[in-house]
Amino acid sequence: MLLAVEELADKLLILFVNDSIWIGDRLAQLFDNFVGFGWEGGGEGVAVFHAPSFEDLFDVEVLGGSDGAGGFVSSVFDREIPFHGAVASHCDALVGILEEQGRYERGSIQSIDRQPMGEGIGQTGEFCRVSVTTETGNKETLFLKLRAPVEGMHHVALRYKMYENEVRFYKELASNLEVRTPEMIYADYDSHNENVAFLMEFMEGWHSPDQISGASHQQACLAVKEIPKISAPYWNKTDELPWLPTMKADHLWATISDVKACEELFYNRFGSHLSISKQDFGKLIDAWPAILTALSEGTLTLTHYDYRIENLFFSSDESEIAVIDWQLLASVRPSWDFAYLIGTNVEQTFA
Repeated sequence: MLLAVEELADKLLILFVNDSIWIGDRLAQLFDNFVGFGWEGGGEGVAVFHAPSFEDLFDVEVLGGSDGAGGFVSSVFDREIPFHGAVASHCDALVGILEEQGRYERGSIQSIDRQPMGEGIGQTGEFCRVSVTTETGNKETLFLKLRAPVEGMHHVALRYKMYENEVRFYKELASNLEVRTPEMIYADYDSHNENVAFLMEFMEGWHSPDQISGASHQQACLAVKEIPKISAPYWNKTDELPWLPTMKADHLWATISDVKACEELFYNRFGSHLSISKQDFGKLIDAWPAILTALSEGTLTLTHYDYRIENLFFSSDESEIAVIDWQLLASVRPSWDFAYLIGTNVEQTFA
C-alpha cells in the first residue's frame, strides 16, 4: 500500500507498508537507479531512487495494471481485491473483470454461476467453478481460486508467502517457460487485506492423479521430462529474480522451528509406518538446517518445490502435462523437483 511520496533534491523517497521487501525487490528489478531499501518504525519500508521527477519514476507501472502485452491483470498493490462477502458480489466482480479484459463485450454476459468444488483438497486455496453464459447463448467454464477458507491454513500460506509467489509466477515467469500452465485471466494479491484471487482456464478433460495411489509409469516419465522446462531457463541465473527465495530466506528458514515443533506429534501418529527408529527420525529433524544450507549453495535454479503428482494435470490421452500450484517456487540446487517427484509418488519398481 502506497503511503506517501516525497521529493528530496535529486532523489525520491517512497514510503510503503506491508510486504515492503517484496515491493523493494520489484522496484530493484524495474529501475537501474534503485538506491536502497530499509525499514522505518511501524513496519514501513523506505525506497530511495535517483530520478529527475515523480512522473519519470512512474512511467513504468510499478503498482500493477496490465502487463502491457495483452496479458492478464495483476494489480497486486493498488486496489482491494473484489472477491469477499456474498457470492452475489463475486459474480458482479467476475463480470467486471471479464469485460475489463476484453474477453467479453460490455453488457454481453447474461449470467455467471459460481459453484464451490474440490472440497477436501486445495488446503491453501478455495476452488470454484465459474460458468459464464452470454446473451447469445454461448457458454464458457472458468476456474476461480481464492484464499484458503480455513484460517489456520490461510496463516500458513501467509507465513510462507504462498499467495505472493503464485501471483508473481504468473505475472513474471509463466510466459518465459515452455511448461504448460493454465491460461491466466486475472491474478491479484492484496497484502493489506490478506486476500488473493486467480481467474483462469478451466482445464476440461484434464485430470490429476490421486496423491495416495501415486503415478503410473507413463505419468511419471512424462512428469520427469517436464522438469527441465522449469529449471533450464534459470539454471545458475536465479539472481535475475531477486524476489525468488533460497532456503535461507527468513520465511523458509523458519521451517526449522516448524518442523521441530511437529516432530513428536508426527512420530506419534506415523512412527509405526516408518522404517527407522524414533532416534534416527530425530536425527533427520536435527539435520534440517544443514539440508536447507546445502540446498541454498552451489548451482541454483528455478524450482517448483512441490512437484508431486497431485500438482500435475494430464490430458485425457495422457500425451500432455500441465503444472499447477506455484505457491512454493524457490531458488534451489538442481534435481529437487525430480527427487521430490520420485520420492513421494512413484513406485520403487518405476524408479
